Amino acid sequence: MGVQLMRVRHRPPNAQWPGEIIFFHKEYPDPGHGYPDDGRHCFSNWYPNLPFSDPEIDANVNLKQRLGIDPNTSIVFGTSEHYMMFWKALIYRNPRLAAEIISPANRNHPNVAKDLAKAAAEAAPAHDNLWRRINKDVVRRGCYLKFTSQDTSEELDYLLGTGKARLAESAPNDEFWGLKYDITNALPNQSRWGKNQLGEVLEDVRTCINTGAGCPPITWSSHI
Repeated sequence: MGVQLMRVRHRPPNAQWPGEIIFFHKEYPDPGHGYPDDGRHCFSNWYPNLPFSDPEIDANVNLKQRLGIDPNTSIVFGTSEHYMMFWKALIYRNPRLAAEIISPANRNHPNVAKDLAKAAAEAAPAHDNLWRRINKDVVRRGCYLKFTSQDTSEELDYLLGTGKARLAESAPNDEFWGLKYDITNALPNQSRWGKNQLGEVLEDVRTCINTGAGCPPITWSSHI
């Protein structure tokens, strides 16, 4: 994860009609397992080539003080996974682990961010319900900021180029954010799919950008 992966260089094929499903999972192309090198890997929350900041977080001086961060320093999220896990650690009342998640040493390591947030959650399970209420809002905002972090990018072009296609995270071990099935088993088991919340979030972001609706807010943001 410490190296920069190849950037998107292709547009999604034939993705303008609403019946198409674009399956994605890893943050890199994996043709051997059904994920072609056509750009879809940018949909992964672990995709590393679009770091971003959140202007509302950067403007929150009190939060930065709790994190032990210089108020004049912009907080950079290496991936949308980092953004999600940063929020998760804050919701579970652990600013120390939140600060570790966004430290420069961990910027290229979304797996570390995930482990740190998991530790925060295990230490304070009383906040589970709040996290369940806002986690989709958090990921939606993080993905919006990720894809709009530059005025133009191949990744943004790819997202918008999917038109009305359905976006589906074929993660076999995740029935909340993903389908609960990998790409080889997804279509035969469509009636048994998981919630595919990440796919829905990306479709929401696509709509927000196309309509000019702006960056989606996070409900309960006062809780950080």
